[in-house]
Amino acid sequence: MRKGEVLKLGIVPYMEGKEIQLKAFERVKKDETDGILVYKLEETIIKLLEEYGIKAGRKPKYTGVWVGDEKICAIGIAVRRWITWHGIAFNVNTDLSYFGLINACGITEFGVTSMQKLGINEDIEKVKEKNG
Repeated sequence: MRKGEVLKLGIVPYMEGKEIQLKAFERVKKDETDGILVYKLEETIIKLLEEYGIKAGRKPKYTGVWVGDEKICAIGIAVRRWITWHGIAFNVNTDLSYFGLINACGITEFGVTSMQKLGINEDIEKVKEKNG
């Protein structure tokens, strides 16, 4: 279920669907599996940001990856019969002005950021290569 009030379309931030083998989770209950998948996706982005010198982490009560009180990466998943649908919206050089017009992810008390806003001007294709 989507928590945001609107879907912002335009130039899409880095969105990637990574293949994750669920066989490793066979002995885990479904609700626990969802949490493990989100955790692993978050961890991938946190480690990628470390390579750029950006200290990122998690925020209790919220999914995604955060730099301080600003969200840099939104994550969504669904699991049906051991098949996953998931996506990562990672703000690399996203025009953040649009977020002033919407209630992103249903969160009003925190903002959004991007690698570019944090001083990293990297081409999205180079970011994809690093995450390869």
